[in-house]
Amino acid sequence: MNILLIDQPLWNRGDESAHKGLIRSLIKNVSNVKIKVMEIDVEQAAIDEFDMQLPQVQFINIHSLSRTWFMRIFNHAYEYYIGWLLLWIPIGRKIKKMYEEADVIIMAPGGINLGGFQDWKHLSLLLIARKMNKKLVYYGRSIGPFYDENWKQRRFKELACKALKYCEFVSLRDEKSVQVAKELNNLCVPTVDSAFLDSTEVEIPVGIQQLIENNPYIVFVPNELRWHYAFQNIEASDINNFYVRLVDIMQKYYPKHKIVMLPQTNNQKRNDYDYFCELREIFQNKENIVVIPDTYSSDIQQAVVKRAILMVGARYHSIVFAINQGIPFISLSYEHKMSGLLEKLGETDRMIDIVPIFSNSQTMEVAITRFETLLTNLVRPMVAQEKAKIIAKECFDKFVKVLATVGE
Repeated sequence: MNILLIDQPLWNRGDESAHKGLIRSLIKNVSNVKIKVMEIDVEQAAIDEFDMQLPQVQFINIHSLSRTWFMRIFNHAYEYYIGWLLLWIPIGRKIKKMYEEADVIIMAPGGINLGGFQDWKHLSLLLIARKMNKKLVYYGRSIGPFYDENWKQRRFKELACKALKYCEFVSLRDEKSVQVAKELNNLCVPTVDSAFLDSTEVEIPVGIQQLIENNPYIVFVPNELRWHYAFQNIEASDINNFYVRLVDIMQKYYPKHKIVMLPQTNNQKRNDYDYFCELREIFQNKENIVVIPDTYSSDIQQAVVKRAILMVGARYHSIVFAINQGIPFISLSYEHKMSGLLEKLGETDRMIDIVPIFSNSQTMEVAITRFETLLTNLVRPMVAQEKAKIIAKECFDKFVKVLATVGE
C-alpha cells in the first residue's frame, strides 16, 4: 500500500512525537506499506529532525519556483473560486503527481490549521485530493473554532466542512474538536494525540545528564504565547512576569530541585530555546534552572520527562508527554486542544486556563493561588495514561480497517 502523508508540521518536538507514533504504528500493522511524506519548500534540517531513516518511509521535499507566489496562490485560489488553477501551476502539477501515485492520502496529525489559524494552504491540500477523487484521511488533528464574522471566514468554514465530509476517515484528538465537528454535522472518530500510540524507551544522553547533575527536577515548559491569535494584544512583560511568579513558587516548595526547561520548537527563526534563555535571565534564583538545548529528539525529551517529579507545561505536547510517561503535571492551557484533551481523560482538575488571566488582575491571582495548591498535591495520572493509550489504540484499529478496504 502506498500512503502519502501531507502537511506534516516539522518545527515542534510534540508534532515529531505524534508523527513517530503514527508512522511506527502503520509500519507495524499495515503489511507492505510504503509511506511518502510530502513537504513543500522546507529546510532540509527540519526534515532531518523527523526522518527516522526507515526503509518504508521517504521524505520528499518539492519546491516552488517562488515561495512568495506559491503562498499567495494557495492562500487565495479556493477563496475566490479558482481552485482549479492550483493543478495548473508548476508546484500544483508536482503535488498532483504525488497524489496520483498514492493509494491513500493522510493529513498528518497536527493543530488547528482547519479552524483558528485559518490555514488556506492546509485546506487547499485537502481540496485538491477531493478534486482528484483520491482516498483522503484526516487523522488525529484538532479543528475549530470557526467564525462567521466576515465573508472570508464563512467561505473558509464552508470549504472546511466540504473537505471533512469528503474524507474516508476523520479522527479528532480532543473533546472540543469533536464537539465542533458535531455542530458542523461531520462524522468523526474521537481519539487522543498520536504520541499515545508510542511507548518510548531511550537513555538520557550524557550531555543532558551533565546539566541536571543527578538532581531531582521539575520540567518547566513555558510558552511565549504572543505568536498565538488569542494573546497578540498581551504585553510580553506581563506573560514573562507570570512565569517568574510560577518559578518563585516552585523554588519555594522545592528548593533542592532543579527546574529543567525543555524547548518544544526548533528550526525556526524564533525558537523556544532562545526564549527560555532570555526568560532564565530574569528569574531571581537562576542557579538551579537549566535550559536543555533544542537539538534532542522527542524520544529523548520523553525520557527526560519520565524522570521528573512534575511537569509544568504551557505547551500542548508537554502535557501529552507527562501523561504518556505517567508523571504529575500542571497544565497551563492556552487553547482548546489542551482543555479538550484533559476533559476527555478526566484530568481538568490539573488545568489552569491562562487565556483570561492577563486582562484581569483578580483572575490572575486566582490562577496563582490555584497553581500553588496543585503544586503541593502531586498525583500521577496513571488512570489517564491507560485511558489515553486505549483510546489511541481503538481509533487506530478502526483506521486500519478502513485502510484494508482501499482498492476494493
